[in-house]
Amino acid sequence: MGNAKKVSEQLVTLQLGDLTTRSISDNLLYLQALLLMGLANSSSGPIQAQQSSWINLALSVSTFLKLYSHNPHEHVVGSDIDTNENVGRRAWLVLVVMDRWNAAGTRLPLLIADGQAKMYRGDGVLLGNIGFQFARRCLLPSLSNLLY
Repeated sequence: MGNAKKVSEQLVTLQLGDLTTRSISDNLLYLQALLLMGLANSSSGPIQAQQSSWINLALSVSTFLKLYSHNPHEHVVGSDIDTNENVGRRAWLVLVVMDRWNAAGTRLPLLIADGQAKMYRGDGVLLGNIGFQFARRCLLPSLSNLLY
């Protein structure tokens, strides 16, 4: 748990930094670290408030990066699936799924509206078949109704 605390402190320090002065790659790396912290907190017992705070921070970064405004007609998945756009898209979809599960597990409202949680055919290439099917099922509007 000592490593998680150290990483947590470093992420808080990064949070105090200015997103506008960092590169897109650095902000995407920061976003992915926030998502991992949210996952780490979800598996360490009843610390749902901490998990929600990591999701809130990740949502702030993704909103700054405008990851919600993915337009499949402007972006074509090519041979390099690790471009900033593709990494951002994968991170956005992970965040949307985490938000859905967090809301269902804590009975809190969704942070990301259904209108911003859309999937496109190209997402199958980015996520792989299993990841795509899992994310697609998590984006059903009635997920929280299915669990309760």
